[in-house]
Parts: sequence; C-alpha cells; structure tokens
Amino acid sequence: MDNKKRDLYFDQLRGIAIVAVVLIHTTGTMTLFEKDNWNFQFLFDFRQILNFAVALFVFLSGYFLSQKKINNKKDYFVFLKKQLPKVLLPYLFYTTLLLVFGIFRNRNIDLINIITTYLTGSALGPYYYIIVIVQYYLLLPLLQKINNRFGFIISIAINSLFFILLYLYRFKTNANIPLFFYGGFFPSWIVFFQGGLFLGKYGIKKIDKKYAISLIIITLLLCFVESNIWLYETSNISYAISQSKFSSFLFSWSVIYFLISYRFSINNVLLQIGKYSFGIYLIHIIIMIFASKILALYPPLMDIQPLYQFLYLAITIGVSCMIIFSSKKIFPKWANSVFGFNQ
Repeated sequence: MDNKKRDLYFDQLRGIAIVAVVLIHTTGTMTLFEKDNWNFQFLFDFRQILNFAVALFVFLSGYFLSQKKINNKKDYFVFLKKQLPKVLLPYLFYTTLLLVFGIFRNRNIDLINIITTYLTGSALGPYYYIIVIVQYYLLLPLLQKINNRFGFIISIAINSLFFILLYLYRFKTNANIPLFFYGGFFPSWIVFFQGGLFLGKYGIKKIDKKYAISLIIITLLLCFVESNIWLYETSNISYAISQSKFSSFLFSWSVIYFLISYRFSINNVLLQIGKYSFGIYLIHIIIMIFASKILALYPPLMDIQPLYQFLYLAITIGVSCMIIFSSKKIFPKWANSVFGFNQ
C-alpha cells in the first residue's frame, strides 16, 4: 500500500476511534437507569465494546512515531518544538476558557485548583489524554532505544504492574480514583504506545482472519464477565465500565491487531471524521451538553437508548464537524494552531 492510501486508512482508523470516544461519553446516560432496566444493560454491555478507543489512539501515536529519527539532543528538541505546540496550544486555550468560565460562574479564584487543572487535564474529562501523550513525546528517545521485543515485554510488565496496584487499591478501598491517576499517567497505556513503535518498525505478522475475529469475540466475552464481576461485587459502575481492566486491554489489542492486519475499504464519512478527530476530541463534551438539551425536547427517547445514542452521536459529531469546517474557513490560522482543528 502506498503512503497516500496508508495515510487515508489511518485517518479512517482515527475516525473509528473518535466515534467510539464520543459514544463512551454519551453512554454515561446509563447512570439514569436502575441495573435491572434493559436500557442500563444495553449501555453497560455496549460500553465494553467501545473500550478500545483510547488504546487505538495511543497505538496510532506510537505507530506514526516509529520512523521518527531522534539521534541526538538537537533532533529531540526539534521534535518537541514541532510536536508539543500541536497539542499543548489547543489544550491551554480550551482549559483557560473553561477555567475563566468556572471563575465567573463560582465567583471564586482557587490557585491550587487552577494549577492542578492545568497539570492533570481535569478541565474536561477527556483532556487527560493530552497529558499522557505529552509524556510519551518526552519519553520518546528512551522508548525508541528499547524498541525491540525486550522493550515491548518491559512495557507489558510495567502496564501489568500498574494494573495490579490499581486492582489492589480498588478491591481494598472501593473508592473512586481520580481519572488522571489511572488514565493520564504514562504507565496507564505504555503497552499500546510501545506496541505502536514496535509494530511500526518491524511490521505485523498476520494470522488467519477467522482466528483474529475469534480473538475479538473471546476477549470481548472476557470483558463482559469481568465488568459484571466488578459491578456486582463492588457496586461501583465506574470500575465496571473502565477501560483500565486487563480484559479491556486484551480486547483492545485484538481489535487493533485486526484493524492493522486486515485493512478495509475507505469510507468517506469515517475518513472526514478521522481528519477532524483531534478537533472533535477537544470540543465534543461541550457540544454534548447542547445535544442532550435538544434530545430532552422529546422525553420518550430516553427510554429507547439504542435510538437515543444514535441521535446523540449524530448531533454531537455533526455539529462538531460543522464548527471545525466553518472555523477553518473563517479563522484558518487560529483554527489550525489554537483551536486544534488542523488535519
């Protein structure tokens, strides 16, 4: 496959990932239902299917950086100078806007909270991803040096140890853990970033397609089992639906392996969504607030969650894409550098 087609395909993968990310957040409506309600069970199980989203984004970041040559300090600083502003300028812009809004609404300035918000990406839930990606950028020279089978095994060990500690804490306390600590700290996703580096450099060995699909099904069943154990043993929904579970990581790897090994034809809608994926990621939570108000105009929809989720997704993605498209036409420089709407 030539580079152009490969680029288009990977844009499409970003499209798949961002659609799953948005659905992860729209399915938060499950908390409005009792556990014995069919809508709850539908959303609860559907969420397990979506849990590959962040892992795929992290993997793709590593995959594309696998060919990046960093041989000395100069290369390293040139890389950081080019790469960091792409993610940090939009992050600082939106975080500052949200903090200013919060100050005016609450009429209170808390300097500790402001500093913590910037450092942990807690202005909006999804912003932890930027914090963790920045860590991988900073660690890239080290991760490239160990970009071999041994290094990949090390990343598995680090991620596994992190999960063991996470599980022990969860079982012992049953207390909710701040998102930054289990999602925004580099050990959280290291196996996917290092895996992207490794497969980007050495390629992937295919197995028979039916076995690849079987792996997806088996690991998804494991997700259903583990999530229900968490739900009924701890009554903690956030643990049960979390992406930070062993079963979810196995499922994510199965999905990533399949998507990378068996490329499918380009879908123009997914392709365009993929090109806008970073912008959608940055603004979709805000758009969701307005989308939910629109859907609330017809209350019976809430009791038909498959339809509700489809409409919630369509409005959120559609409006986000329109805002991005319009901004790029009206404010081309700001849209690319500050708003994060670059393709």
